[in-house]
Amino acid sequence: MSATLTLITCTRNPDPNSFRRVLAGVAALERPADHDIEYLVIDSTSEPPVASREAVREFLGRSPWARVIRSPAPGLAAARRAGIEASKGALIVWFDDDNVPAPDYLAHVVRTAAERPTVSVWGAGAIDVEFTSPVPAWAEHPADASISATIRSAKTNRRFLDPRSAPTPGNLSSFPA
Repeated sequence: MSATLTLITCTRNPDPNSFRRVLAGVAALERPADHDIEYLVIDSTSEPPVASREAVREFLGRSPWARVIRSPAPGLAAARRAGIEASKGALIVWFDDDNVPAPDYLAHVVRTAAERPTVSVWGAGAIDVEFTSPVPAWAEHPADASISATIRSAKTNRRFLDPRSAPTPGNLSSFPA
């Protein structure tokens, strides 16, 4: 019997262009051998509902392993709880509604999970920042120097994080009950 990886994106009123890219990235993920995949989009009270968007309907039509679940309450904690409750997977992988995963990302999750069997929740890992619109003026000189360095690196199109590095392990105990 194969293990199931559950990929979850919690969202509320996502940017249509960014979310279309996320769905394309999820569709392009390479499936690790001996693993099934389920993808859950947890809609945290979006208006209009995420399931009504054309790009989402098209994605779901091509992806029988994906579904949208409408969270009854707004907020990330409620959406994550709804995703965990609906998941079938032994491993849970979170993607934000603007994170486009690298095609080989799940291979890294499976490998790293085998090395760390006590961890069952994974996040985005290393992230490459790509601005899809002009950088706002307030972001040019933020008070936090690390944010400023990140923005400068992204604006000059330098990679400041390796997108193929191992994902960062998470822990369910960090979620509020």
